[in-house]
Amino acid sequence: MRPKEIRFLKVQHIDLFSRQIKVPGPNGKPGDRLVPICDELHELILEMGIDRADLNYFVFGKGQKISPEQVYEDYLRRRYQMIKEQLQLDHNYTLYSWKHTRVDSLITAGFDDNRS
Repeated sequence: MRPKEIRFLKVQHIDLFSRQIKVPGPNGKPGDRLVPICDELHELILEMGIDRADLNYFVFGKGQKISPEQVYEDYLRRRYQMIKEQLQLDHNYTLYSWKHTRVDSLITAGFDDNRS
């Protein structure tokens, strides 16, 4: 998922039963799409307590928790910048490049990124 899509992600977009995240079209590419939830992400989602959260809350809300208020627009970029500095990563490591790396891993593992 893209940073903008993550910022707008609500609890209602996560289907733990079918292990998919619905990414609504207006937040990213045209048209809705589904992103598979791998085992590691499924565990993290359960640890966050999403299964008990209000469906209209943002997954990445203010206060670094599930909240009715989403984080500010530049939040993910600024957090990532701190991590890049700590790990001494250069400009080639962008949030978007990590997205593509994970997509490659999922496709290699047999997931189909074209299913909807």
